[in-house]
Amino acid sequence: MSKSFYFCTVCEDVHYGGNPPEECPTCMTKDAYEEIDEEEAKEKMGF
Repeated sequence: MSKSFYFCTVCEDVHYGGNPPEECPTCMTKDAYEEIDEEEAKEKMGF
């Protein structure tokens, strides 16, 4: 299974895994993640 980066469109949480969480563990919003590429994930995390 390949892993991807996912970004919460509500609180900007970044998740790395096979699938995005159903519910954001930070803001508790359901179905708020969009897939992003590695460069965008690094930028959002401040690297």
